[in-house]
Amino acid sequence: MGIKPPHRRRSETTSRTMLWFVLATLGYAVGATVIGWWGATAVPHSTMAIGRTILAEIILWATFVLVILRCLLNRVIRPWRSAAVHDDLTGVLRAGAFWERAEHRMARALSDGQATAFVFFDLDNFKQINDQYGHAVGDAVLHALGTILRQSVRSGDILGRLGGEEFGWFMVNIAPSDADLAAQRVLARCRSVEVGPFVGFSLSGGLAVAPAGLTDSLTAWDLGRQADYALYQAKTQGKGRIVPFSPLTP
Repeated sequence: MGIKPPHRRRSETTSRTMLWFVLATLGYAVGATVIGWWGATAVPHSTMAIGRTILAEIILWATFVLVILRCLLNRVIRPWRSAAVHDDLTGVLRAGAFWERAEHRMARALSDGQATAFVFFDLDNFKQINDQYGHAVGDAVLHALGTILRQSVRSGDILGRLGGEEFGWFMVNIAPSDADLAAQRVLARCRSVEVGPFVGFSLSGGLAVAPAGLTDSLTAWDLGRQADYALYQAKTQGKGRIVPFSPLTP
């Protein structure tokens, strides 16, 4: 399927980190040897030669330490930090990080008088996909959906995997019609994407919008609950569609 399991990806990252560490250590060893040879061949007891040797060793040691620290930062600390908040399979935020960021953005949007929108997605018939094709294909569907969502969002939007096959998309400063159109485009792409043994899968969504200038103390969680209710309506109306939230919906 072209999707490496999380433990395999972490193993490859660890291997590359060890390779960089070994190369840096070898470089330091070679440099120290060269400096030692250079110091030994200099004029004996020459103050200038000794000073140059010490300076060269200090520069070499500082370079070695900086390389190791940069390697640890780029190859270990940043990937671990990203893995702590991002879902391995889909590349979107985990639920906790999603809600934390969405609540922060919601509060700022309310204070700025900006409109917000929340789309709650759920894969249709996902259990049947797993039962018929196996969990590897199910993972491929989730991976494909994560890719489609990440390619569809605007800068500043927040994406999260909120459950097994449930995803949230939080948008700020967007008209309801534009939010609906963006969600519809995601559904259209899902219907045509090729995933393993089949082409296309079905996705349902509920859309909730908080208009600009809203004075109520609405939270991202409240908006998400509205979108979740609209998602339930989309499921009962036949799936594969986006349904806007309406408090008058029975």
